[in-house]
Amino acid sequence: MLYTDNLEEIIFHRHEMFASDELIVLSGYVGPKPIERLQRLPFHSKVIYGMYGEEGINKKVFIIQNKR
Repeated sequence: MLYTDNLEEIIFHRHEMFASDELIVLSGYVGPKPIERLQRLPFHSKVIYGMYGEEGINKKVFIIQNKR
């Protein structure tokens, strides 16, 4: 199934419908607010991102803390 609307809410609430112990996000772009929300999920999350210049994402904007 392809989702195109309300993606952030679908991603952050899908674990309530299925038994999940990890979230992997593959995204062309991700901003700082969703990353902050990932830290509050009750399981490990990983983000694979693209669409940034060769310098990558500015560390001030993008900080990931792995949760287990």
